[in-house]
Amino acid sequence: MKNKFRNLNEKAKFHLDQLIQEIHHVAYNEGYEAGKLVGAIDSAEEINDKWLAERKVKSANQQRAELIEMAKKFVKDAKDKIWGGILVTMPNNEVKICNAEFIKKGNRTTCLLKGQHTNTVFAVGRANCVKGDVYNESIGEVISLFKALKKDIPVEFLEAVQPSEVVEGMIVEGIYRTTSYEVERFYNEPKLNGEYGRAFFAKGFVQNQWVGEKQVKVIDDTNAQYEVSTCKN
Repeated sequence: MKNKFRNLNEKAKFHLDQLIQEIHHVAYNEGYEAGKLVGAIDSAEEINDKWLAERKVKSANQQRAELIEMAKKFVKDAKDKIWGGILVTMPNNEVKICNAEFIKKGNRTTCLLKGQHTNTVFAVGRANCVKGDVYNESIGEVISLFKALKKDIPVEFLEAVQPSEVVEGMIVEGIYRTTSYEVERFYNEPKLNGEYGRAFFAKGFVQNQWVGEKQVKVIDDTNAQYEVSTCKN
């Protein structure tokens, strides 16, 4: 497990170092003041430090929660901190400053990079959730953004750790029936927690109706209420 995290950390560092170098290169070529780089560089270095820091082994859910937060931060910083937009290099090496628009349809996320002043679409990237994987809006956004920019996608997003435990806010689907629903709360009644795992109430259920977590599979954790503060020893 430690070797796996070390490899991911090294790859994350490589991608972030490339991002920092590209920001410097474009800025100097375009004549922007160095002070305008501070926000973007600090953001990239914060993510870099996060992955390189010594970490205890965490549960799959905790690792998933960290990855989702990293994806959110990466997209937000790319949209908001690099001169108010995202830099797109055209085939003729002309640089366009674009806004990112994300379109979700089912398990597909499409990223449109549009010129800030023209609204012209200069680049498109699409991310499809692999069958059997859990869909997450933020991970879809960061993958589609990398594709639109024609950059190598960090393996930690392509091979995202999957959640191992059902939590509130997840969209789940019955194993035996393809009915999906959102987990609203777990029952605090030990007598219900039997062979089907912890019993939960879902949105749309009638009073006292419940399903066990072993009777469902997670299909979407975009709004999952993860707990990330406790580490496994």
